[in-house]
Amino acid sequence: MTQQRIEKIQLCLTPEEKLKATQLAKNLGTTVSAFFRSAIYKKYEARLDRQIPEITVKSYLKLGKIGNNINQIAKVLNSHQKLNTAVHYDVLFELKQELTELKELLNNLLYFFRQIRDSVKK
Repeated sequence: MTQQRIEKIQLCLTPEEKLKATQLAKNLGTTVSAFFRSAIYKKYEARLDRQIPEITVKSYLKLGKIGNNINQIAKVLNSHQKLNTAVHYDVLFELKQELTELKELLNNLLYFFRQIRDSVKK
């Protein structure tokens, strides 16, 4: 049975420190009280939630599919020394589409991770 927490400790912070503590606790998916308790007892390191954000999981799976497609395209190009020009253009067009999708995905990931970095810095 968990003991009820009834004892209080006052802590003086600047408005900026309070905001940062609140944001860190929110990013960790916990309360400010639990955040400070974990920091005091060193039971948990102050870190972002271990659960991988959904966008990261989806991006990882999508990167795997794009990588497989690019590998298949490279295999076609490497296995046929003398492809006719029409086939070359088709394969190169497909490669360009995959690379465009990859660039878009990487830009989205970069934006996402910058948001995380900026929220932790505040």
